[in-house]
Amino acid sequence: MSLKIITFLGAAPATFTTTYALKDNNGEEQKYDGKVFSEALRQFCNYDLMLVCVTEKAKAVTWPVLEALEDPRIQAVDIPTGNNTAQMWQIFHNYYRAY
Repeated sequence: MSLKIITFLGAAPATFTTTYALKDNNGEEQKYDGKVFSEALRQFCNYDLMLVCVTEKAKAVTWPVLEALEDPRIQAVDIPTGNNTAQMWQIFHNYYRAY
């Protein structure tokens, strides 16, 4: 069975680094410094595919952080901002097509 991660990328500029921490199966704390949470997921998780939902603004402002990793398992899924019911359904349909 393959493991897929679904995550959302914010549109705030990734101008600072955050330290993410996770305890492994042995109780040891692992730390990773990154600009977006998806980077930490990439570091901490074994997975086959990461679907990153991005609005137009997030794709322009924040997606380059993940794109620079050149990891073919990380794929952008374009979504609208979700300001109304029609856009919410469009998010679902875009994800469904990507999956």
